[in-house]
Amino acid sequence: MTPPELLLASLGNLCGILRSPISESAPSPARGLRIRTTAEKVQAPARLDNIRVELEYPETFDVRKRAGVLSAVHKCLIHNTLLHSPRITVDVQVRLPAAA
Repeated sequence: MTPPELLLASLGNLCGILRSPISESAPSPARGLRIRTTAEKVQAPARLDNIRVELEYPETFDVRKRAGVLSAVHKCLIHNTLLHSPRITVDVQVRLPAAA
């Protein structure tokens, strides 16, 4: 996988690991849920844009489960990191040759 594909996969994976709002140890309410993430590659500067997360609910999901999944998506660490640009620091170090 390429780094952009990994980014989209990590965003899409959030629904696959959801826990029940009732109990952290309860089985995932996302059984049968299908997630697809897509994005466009744009320039100036080169980046992903128009990121899209598509959720396909099974017909067994009632309104409460659907709302719970959508709420969890909006609380996701990766989702919120992408929405609120993080500060990124790049440190450059020069490795000096070892003393002889």
